[in-house]
Amino acid sequence: MKDKELRRIIGERAKSRRTELNLTQPYVADKMGVTASTIQRYEAGTIDNTKKMVLEGLSEALHVSVEWLKGETDSYETDITDKKELLPYTKNVIKEALKNGTVVLVATGRPWTGVPEELRELPGMDYALTANGARIIETRTGKVLEEHLLSKEAAKKAIAIGRKYDTLLEVYFDGQGYAQKDEIAQVRKYHKNPNMWDYFLRTRIAVDRLEDLLDEKEGDLDKVQMLFADMEEREEAWKELEREGVFELVGSLQYNIEINAVGVNKGTGLVNLGKMLGIRREEIMACGDGDNDIAMLKEVGFGVAMANAEEKVKAVADYITESNNDEGAAKAIEKFVLKRGGESC
Repeated sequence: MKDKELRRIIGERAKSRRTELNLTQPYVADKMGVTASTIQRYEAGTIDNTKKMVLEGLSEALHVSVEWLKGETDSYETDITDKKELLPYTKNVIKEALKNGTVVLVATGRPWTGVPEELRELPGMDYALTANGARIIETRTGKVLEEHLLSKEAAKKAIAIGRKYDTLLEVYFDGQGYAQKDEIAQVRKYHKNPNMWDYFLRTRIAVDRLEDLLDEKEGDLDKVQMLFADMEEREEAWKELEREGVFELVGSLQYNIEINAVGVNKGTGLVNLGKMLGIRREEIMACGDGDNDIAMLKEVGFGVAMANAEEKVKAVADYITESNNDEGAAKAIEKFVLKRGGESC
């Protein structure tokens, strides 16, 4: 394929996908570390958009594969690890670490019911940190070891703010995610990553109205999440929530806001679990790639960022491993925990 023709295809596909996601050129430019006029020229094909760095930047910002951008496939998907599946190599490394007596657990922003089944059922995976640290559970018994919940009053305040914008709102109660029926039906509008559509539909319980659910349920919440159709609205909502001074805000996706009780994060949760198990902070390693992993990588003894992480995540890490697609977390465990790479943390 001639270079000029390839530039045209990449430019047209990048523009159509950006428009579909309701993203502005300045937003994509910010994610790629370039100017808005550069994005405009990439889309027009007037400058070289075929370079590996450019294609990878567009791929990450637009949640599509490089192959799709180049017109080699009609599927948005990248590769299997972007589907949040556990590959054999990673599974075997985790099993070996567990067999050697290492405590391995998932530290996620998801509710417990949203953790992949193969992880939930992995023998020896005895603990889980969910909802960004709002809840630490013993997986074999379901016993809650520690929880730092969001009050109903604060949750209602957050939801009221979310109602001002074009959002899909959801709440997590006792390890289960809930969303409104009318908004669930539009998940493709709000979840920019197609790999998340099936996960969301499988794991969320549909209700008529979130405010009514809060009135019916006893106790407080794990967290509230907002998914945005418009990224400028996301920025405005973030500022409004921040002004309240009662929320801990992170965004593991470029289009969401995760709302926990103030002070709640994965890092504090891991260190607290370590204290329960007699494990010192200096002995804890954590791997992450999202905004909700920054506090964790800073707090633990050895923070590992994935190669696909944003620069602000990499900046706080002690080590940068390979990407999710290249099973970087498993390679870090092999190198620093199983010590087959000649180093230890």
